[in-house]
Amino acid sequence: MTDLMLKLRKHFLALLICIPLLLHLGACAPESTQGTTPDSEYGKGSLTVTISDTDLDENGKSANIAVKLDNPPKENVAIIATSSDPSEAQFVVNNQFQSGAELIFTNINWDIPQILKIQGQYDEIIDGPQNVFVSLEVLSDDPVYSKPDINLTDPTGGPTNLINDIDQVFRNFDNTPSNGIASFTTTGTVTELNPNEPGFKQAIFPIQLTSRPSSNVEVSIDLNSGTPEIADALLIISPPSKILTFTPENWKSSQSFIVTAKQEDIDYSSNTKFNFNIKSVGQYPFNDKSWSVTVNREDNDVPGIFIDSPNSMITSESGNKVTLGIRLKMRPDESVTVKFVSSDISEGKITTSNQGVLTFSRDSWNTSQIIEVTGQPDSTSDGLQDYNLTYTFSGDPIYESINSNELLKEKLMLTNQDINSPDFTMQLGNLGLSESGNCDYLAIRLNTKPTNQVTITSNITTNPNEASFVYDRASCRNYNQIIGTCQKGPLSFDQINWNQSQLLCIKGEDDSELDGSKQISLTIDSSSDDSNYNQKNSNFSLTNTDNDYAGIQLGSVQYMTSQEKYVLPVQLRAKPSSTVNVRLASNTPQIIKDSFETSSISFNNSNWNQQQFVY
Repeated sequence: MTDLMLKLRKHFLALLICIPLLLHLGACAPESTQGTTPDSEYGKGSLTVTISDTDLDENGKSANIAVKLDNPPKENVAIIATSSDPSEAQFVVNNQFQSGAELIFTNINWDIPQILKIQGQYDEIIDGPQNVFVSLEVLSDDPVYSKPDINLTDPTGGPTNLINDIDQVFRNFDNTPSNGIASFTTTGTVTELNPNEPGFKQAIFPIQLTSRPSSNVEVSIDLNSGTPEIADALLIISPPSKILTFTPENWKSSQSFIVTAKQEDIDYSSNTKFNFNIKSVGQYPFNDKSWSVTVNREDNDVPGIFIDSPNSMITSESGNKVTLGIRLKMRPDESVTVKFVSSDISEGKITTSNQGVLTFSRDSWNTSQIIEVTGQPDSTSDGLQDYNLTYTFSGDPIYESINSNELLKEKLMLTNQDINSPDFTMQLGNLGLSESGNCDYLAIRLNTKPTNQVTITSNITTNPNEASFVYDRASCRNYNQIIGTCQKGPLSFDQINWNQSQLLCIKGEDDSELDGSKQISLTIDSSSDDSNYNQKNSNFSLTNTDNDYAGIQLGSVQYMTSQEKYVLPVQLRAKPSSTVNVRLASNTPQIIKDSFETSSISFNNSNWNQQQFVY
């Protein structure tokens, strides 16, 4: 092998590394000249710093600092960024907060902007807007960048020329809640029962500071109106001191005033409501705050029943039940029978074996007994139907005396949920379409049995070239994510298959165009002699993700024996909108230029995907 061939191989290897950069940037980076004086070809180094915003906040608002070099360096250039107050603002690096960040520029990426993201920090203190200084320092062995010019652009003004380092002021706006104490419920109910008895209730008033105090904060509770002696006889307040103390150390922990009813044998049923005042003492914003709270006391020495009910009093035509626990409020002189009746047995029926008739003795008066109410189906589409349970007492004269007093009887309202609403259930798979062949699906079924056949048609009404219906999931790149069989439209539902889901499958189409992701609209229409299902329509939006991007695809340098030349295969990655000329950059080393005779090659929207050669 001749010396010339060895040199050519060396330069062809350099070509393989540099050609993508030549085509993109127009030049390969120069060789290192560490320790030399600045090259007059480049002049004094400079960099451009662009700031997206100078306002941050404690809710996490951030700003971007974009940095790029204006001249290619001969040695790596490091940009060191530092926050003057990490408690107010920090840099986001690999999804973690840091007080400083570093960018590295080389002779390859020197003109590609790199981003420093700075984000406001929450400090739990009401301190108003705080200034944070961000310093940028430039470090490099390249003498061109020993003292570079820094061209700064911020949102409040034009370019500013600074030397070597920069102190940029950001403001972190305070988002610490200024109300001092979080809102809390101001009413509660206590019952004259033991904690282990059903129906036991306490009134709890939770107190939570919203920011860290600089000194202790005291919150107290006192009777606002009424006779203190009666309140002390009937209620217990915890803590006994009636004071909650918050410090700079424990302020995050919620503390509560807890009010409990005392057990007594005297009828205090006329004392049902107590008003208290809760107030706080401390520095701003905790000073001179007060709340009026009400405690309702239920005396168990009055005739009536306790009803332990679930949070939801909803039955359904599919058979959902509501279970109720029933016991007396006071010991009767004689056995008491309580009879419950549904106001509408076509919607809800008592289905326990006791049929809603409960008997309590003097010994079992406070032991809960159960009744169940079950929703009943019907053949009509009647929506939600309200009904109630009524009850009457018999056996004990005291209890019988309140039968006519509805004010002393708790109302039991229930709702039966209809399952006969004619409509469609449609659910997108949300798998996402793509030009790479990903599919999505729409599952459709009827909610009720139709009286006649229902036909469903589907159309892609927006950007129809971006997607198509497929009938075999195997044609989808993500076929294993589609659970079920893709159906060929139109879909048909009858009195047998009305509640069985059918799938419409949609596939993203590849168009080789640089057109970005496209929205498509999927329209569903129905027709039927059943008026409940005739002329219903729905629309769904899907996105077909573009898989095309602009670029040049290079093959490997090859030696063509027939031409006795080295050639470099070139083609475009996507269809262009106009002619694209590809040539070697003007500053390509002469020995490489001498190796290739082709000055340039051209691509258009017809030959963009056909390989051409630089030779």
